[in-house]
Amino acid sequence: MRFDYDESADALYIAVSDDESHVARTVQIDTGTLVDVDEKGSVVGIEVLRPARDWPMQEIIDTYTLPLDVVKRLRFFFGPDAPYKTFPFVRSSAGVLASA
Repeated sequence: MRFDYDESADALYIAVSDDESHVARTVQIDTGTLVDVDEKGSVVGIEVLRPARDWPMQEIIDTYTLPLDVVKRLRFFFGPDAPYKTFPFVRSSAGVLASA
């Protein structure tokens, strides 16, 4: 899983798969949340506009099959008790994503 944040657009792309070239369709979850899926319906990536807001992460987890490690990371970074609700993310010296 990889995070790409565009500060000028205030948009976060969460790459769930290493191969983003296999996006078959994009599903709009709400006005600021899009899910890219492959031909089998597996999540390739998630785009979130204004990611510091409460976005429907749990709906995505409930609707799509995601690897358990991805679900755990999403809940850690974006769940109700998430310590990193501010953007942009940067790498800390420990190699963990942290807020700038």
